[in-house]
Amino acid sequence: MTEQLTLDNFKLYDTLYELHKTQTTFDKLEELVQAFRSMDPVGYQIIGLIIQKYSSSNLENVPYNGEKVAETQSVKFDIRNFDPVLQHMLLDFCLRHLTKMSE
Repeated sequence: MTEQLTLDNFKLYDTLYELHKTQTTFDKLEELVQAFRSMDPVGYQIIGLIIQKYSSSNLENVPYNGEKVAETQSVKFDIRNFDPVLQHMLLDFCLRHLTKMSE
């Protein structure tokens, strides 16, 4: 990535949201968990930005009953607490990113 991702210039988010904004259920939890486990550091960064933008949060107040992990300076979530639209967006991103990682 040559351009620094920010919430203001996050066209990928806009695309994912438009594709999945009408979703009301999610039944691919295990597939999403497996995709998360396969992410590289860039993928995790983008996942964090998608969650942050979707929740309209700065992650100082962790949304979706998540918790900060002080030792690793990261945030831990239970993805079952995510809205189905967000779950679909994250799975779509993960599958696209995994494909790109394997090229």
